[in-house]
Amino acid sequence: MKFRKAISADLEIINEIFKEGSRSLGALGVDQWQGSTVPVAEDEKGFYVLEDGEEVTAVALIMDYDPQYDMIYDGQWNYDENYVAVHKLATKITSKRKGYGSTLLREIEKLAMDKGVYVIRIDTHRDNLPMNNLLIKQGYKRAGRIELIDGGKRVAYDKKLI
Repeated sequence: MKFRKAISADLEIINEIFKEGSRSLGALGVDQWQGSTVPVAEDEKGFYVLEDGEEVTAVALIMDYDPQYDMIYDGQWNYDENYVAVHKLATKITSKRKGYGSTLLREIEKLAMDKGVYVIRIDTHRDNLPMNNLLIKQGYKRAGRIELIDGGKRVAYDKKLI
């Protein structure tokens, strides 16, 4: 497995993974990444991919700060310090349930620690049970609820890296 920054040649597969994620969530009845809210990677900036061999199997957008995380409702962040925010985490449909999501999160955690940052923040739709379960399994703690710029409400999680 190889974890690396995305390059422009990855944009087509990244966007296909997002479309697959939209279809998968829609089939589960989850109102996330539907219609105009399907993510689109217009450039590779901030995106990282996980490769198995030559195949991109998972993707995530990584940010050093997210203003959408400034306000949290129905709770509070468990860790009040510098953090890395993770967004748009998705796995290729043919790679689901093979551990790539867990591997991608672990690689992101290593990247954060290499930067001297020891907290990860991430959010997901309350009905996205696969993602909620993955985060809990990987040691993330529910912190509360955030509201996205587009008005969407998401369950917020964070994790202290040791």
